[in-house]
Amino acid sequence: MELGADFQEGGPWAPHTVVDRNLYPGRNPASAGPPAEEMLEALR
Repeated sequence: MELGADFQEGGPWAPHTVVDRNLYPGRNPASAGPPAEEMLEALR
């Protein structure tokens, strides 16, 4: 296994969410909603 990052690119200004254990990134305004929904689902 190689050490390093697993980069997953989404489209420009399109929602793109990748959940990694307890990390829920959202890097642009279009990606604000999906990580919030994932976090709420994890809390249920």
